Amino acid sequence: KIIGAVMADGSLSIQIVFAAPTEKELTEIKMALTRQNIKYSIGYSKSRLQHYISTQITGQNIGPIKNLYPKNILVQTHYNIELTDEYRDSVESFNVWMKEIFGVEPTSFQQRKNAWRTIFSNKIIARFFMQFFEIMPGPKTFTAYEPIQIQKASLGTRKSFARGVLMFDGCVTKSGKITLSSKSKLLTTAIENIWAKDDIAYGKATENTRGEWIIFSTSKNKMAKLLNYFEPKTQKYKLLCWINGDKHFTPIIKDNHTLSVKKIILLLNKIKSCDVSFIEKYFKCSYVTVRTYLNILKKHGSIRISNKPKVWSEHISDTTTLRLEKKAHDKIFNKIKEKLGHYKNAAVILGIHKSTISAWKLQKIRIPLKTFRRLCALLEVNFKDITQSIVQTDRDIIEFI
Repeated sequence: KIIGAVMADGSLSIQIVFAAPTEKELTEIKMALTRQNIKYSIGYSKSRLQHYISTQITGQNIGPIKNLYPKNILVQTHYNIELTDEYRDSVESFNVWMKEIFGVEPTSFQQRKNAWRTIFSNKIIARFFMQFFEIMPGPKTFTAYEPIQIQKASLGTRKSFARGVLMFDGCVTKSGKITLSSKSKLLTTAIENIWAKDDIAYGKATENTRGEWIIFSTSKNKMAKLLNYFEPKTQKYKLLCWINGDKHFTPIIKDNHTLSVKKIILLLNKIKSCDVSFIEKYFKCSYVTVRTYLNILKKHGSIRISNKPKVWSEHISDTTTLRLEKKAHDKIFNKIKEKLGHYKNAAVILGIHKSTISAWKLQKIRIPLKTFRRLCALLEVNFKDITQSIVQTDRDIIEFI
């Protein structure tokens, strides 16, 4: 888990500081770094009365810097393992892992610019990562990978690695899927291989316009299996539970600026029922976005989605077609005969072809809602009462529970 987290959102850094009483004594170091095109900073420590040059070791410059240890120059090396994430509970989990495995507490743990950052200044652990897992200091955006020692380990160990990666670099969508987008093809391929061995149904996309490789779980997976890839009670774990209907968890929700679960609830509490197209137009959102939020509300038991609505409102489109249960259906057509003498008279009044009303009578086709309202008024049938006998519509109707 620790290695997965470091590969995802962490870093291993080594800072080399060359110090001397005079700036002149550091000239050779400065020239050597310049020749090697290695970035550095210079300064003066008043407390130590020393001039210094500071630089960061990376996988590319580690060789040249190792050769820069002239006599009479003080050299200090600082090893740091850092991890940053926007969610505090995720970073706290990393701190717990480090405590459990290595028995160490973070040197620093604080919030900076809406993100939580933890630092472990520990030479032994850093060198262990470098020697055993071959993790090199410096950027790894394009080179993050699953170390060979983990690849050869059991599936349980590899799933722990995947948990570390997905907790910090993965994403839980509002449709309940896990996605990973990375500029390292090696990393996404590793997660793909682990998921395949764990029988996780997934899909993948080729490199996108941002140069990222994408892998995502599909809707065929059981939630319990996906939860294994997150630490319990952390943000993404809670979000996955909440999306699937567990209201005991209260994750931080990043809603669409236009649409949110709360906005839909407030609207439905007011209008009681509507069709999907009404919500699309009301919030100016796509069908897919609306259905995603509606599915969450359905799993929470806050709304009912069906083609057998019990509550009708003016916010259900007049183009909706419907079918009545047999008893109510026969009552309507008996009343047509009683009041109008013949079905073709109803067809004339309603402005439809007589074959259409014949098809309605035989229940070969559904009746349009707009026409059915007019028919109820014509026959003096209470529309609200008769809607309780509707057994099918041509679209899903949303009802507030």
